[in-house]
Amino acid sequence: MSEIDQIKDRWIVPAGQRLVAAVLQPKVTPEEYRQACADFFGTSSSSIKSPVFRGMGDFEDLRGINLSGRDLRGLVFAKGDISHGNFDNCLLDDTNFFGAKLYHTSFKNTKALQRAQFVATYAQHIDFENSHFFDSLFFNSDLRYANFKNAVLDHCDFSTANLQGANLEGARFIECEAQRLFLSERHQHEPWFKESTFVKTDIVWLPDETAQA
Repeated sequence: MSEIDQIKDRWIVPAGQRLVAAVLQPKVTPEEYRQACADFFGTSSSSIKSPVFRGMGDFEDLRGINLSGRDLRGLVFAKGDISHGNFDNCLLDDTNFFGAKLYHTSFKNTKALQRAQFVATYAQHIDFENSHFFDSLFFNSDLRYANFKNAVLDHCDFSTANLQGANLEGARFIECEAQRLFLSERHQHEPWFKESTFVKTDIVWLPDETAQA
């Protein structure tokens, strides 16, 4: 079994399910969250400083978590390591992923009709296929090799974001801010770019690169 399979399977066991329940509980106390983490990680609760899902963690190992199909509106996932996670078909209005690690995390068919925050994220190979975001923030994020196939990005802010090597086939950028947006040179010749509209545009064209794992 691969390491990725192992980090995903650990969420199936009872301790993993208890931690998922704590994550989804907006009114969970720090003590309750620490105990759920202690059960899951096998560490003393006193060593866990604070709940990552209240925006005060520091890359706690929550890789592989599966929250697909959940209503996550208003929750804070800031600075968690949620790489290889599954957020497909979620509602993300006002959800905050500030500074999170989201390598290979899937957000297919997600919707955020108001201000989801993916600010300063580490998100190479993130998957936003068929997702719809309105008034959301992606600035200063590493989105290299991301998949935005057929995504709708309406009045979003991609300033200083790096989309080098990203798959933008069929994507629609509608009045998005693009101050120092980094794109691959090939992107300017693709249909999606010609059909998109940007404001405050200052695009930096980078050499095309083959996607890295």
